[in-house]
Amino acid sequence: MPNTIAHYQRLKQIELEIKEARQRLPAHSVKPVLMQALFTLEDERDAILKQLRALPQDPVNPLGQPRPFGLAPPLN
Repeated sequence: MPNTIAHYQRLKQIELEIKEARQRLPAHSVKPVLMQALFTLEDERDAILKQLRALPQDPVNPLGQPRPFGLAPPLN
């Protein structure tokens, strides 16, 4: 099973990088290099989201959020 915590950590990092990249974009005459960097980050984000959505759903945790360390699903 892939390390979902690492996926979420990378996703958070990418979101921050996307935000910073958008803030650096000028209002006019955006250079292709800047746009390509933004598109690359967005593509990586989309790939991670696709991987996370493909994981089996936990009925107790349907959004697939990582559980805090030490917490296990409740026993029935």
